[in-house]
Amino acid sequence: MPPTEAQATQSPPYFGEVCKLVRYRLWRAKKPTISREHLTRLRANLSLKPPPSLSALLFPITKHAPPLPESLADRLCQPQELVGETLSDSPAIKCRKNAFPEVVCDYLAAGAAPLLKPAEIFDPGLGRTRQDPYRQSLVATLPDGVMDLVLWAIKDRMARLAGASYAQGEPLSMLAYRPGDHYKSHYDYLSDDDGIASDDLAQRGQRIATALIRLNQEFTGGDTVFPRLETRWSGVRGDALTFTNTLPDLRGDPRTLHKGEPVETGMKILVSFWLREHA
Repeated sequence: MPPTEAQATQSPPYFGEVCKLVRYRLWRAKKPTISREHLTRLRANLSLKPPPSLSALLFPITKHAPPLPESLADRLCQPQELVGETLSDSPAIKCRKNAFPEVVCDYLAAGAAPLLKPAEIFDPGLGRTRQDPYRQSLVATLPDGVMDLVLWAIKDRMARLAGASYAQGEPLSMLAYRPGDHYKSHYDYLSDDDGIASDDLAQRGQRIATALIRLNQEFTGGDTVFPRLETRWSGVRGDALTFTNTLPDLRGDPRTLHKGEPVETGMKILVSFWLREHA
C-alpha cells in the first residue's frame, strides 16, 4: 500500500544509507551531479520523501568518495539460510522470503532508474530487437561498467540462489511495469535462429535458470504466472524467485512458459538475472 501522508514525511531509518550508496555510485561514474529526473524517480519509485538536506547531499556530491558501507556488500556475500518454498519440483521453481534487505532493494531501484527505457523483444526476422505490444514495460540494463561492490554482491547472491556462479550471469536488468504494463507468455530459454541467437548459444550455452527479486511494495496486480503449471508468484519487497529453464539434456523446457500479468495500480519494480551454461 502507498504510504500515508504522515509516513511520507518521515525518512525510514535506512534512508541515509541509501543516500551514501547513491553518492558512491555517482562518484564511481564520475558524474558531478545527480539529475532532477533521478531525484524525482527516487521519490516516486521508492515512495520516500527526502529530508530537506537531500539537495545539499546530492547537488552536487562531494569531490571525494564517501565511505561505502562495505559491510552491506559483505553481508550479502555471506552464506545465509533463507526461508524457502518450493512452488514446483519439476521444473524447479522456488521462492525465498527476505532474500535481500530493503536498503538493497531501494538502492538498486534508485540507481537503475535513470537508465530505464522502453523494453524490446528480439525479432529473428529483422535480426535485432524492437518494441512490441507483446512486452510493455521499461527496462534498465546494468553492464559491468556501472557495477559497484553492492551490485556485484547482489549478482553473487542471486546466482547462488539459482545454484550457479555470478560469472555465468548476463547483466542485471531492472524491470518497471506501470499500470496496464505486462509481458505476455514467453520463455526465457533461447532458440536456434541460424543467426545472432545461435551464435550466442554456441558461445555461452543455454539460459539454464532465471532469478528475480521484487524491489518494491507499492503496486497491485502484476503476478508472475506459469500457466502450464498452474503456479503464480507475487512476493513482497526483498523476496526472490528462481526457476530452471531447461530439461536435464539442456533443451528448453516448455513447461516454464510464464507471463507477467498487467499491473493494476502503482509501479511494479523487479530485477531479473539470467544464468547461462558457461561463464
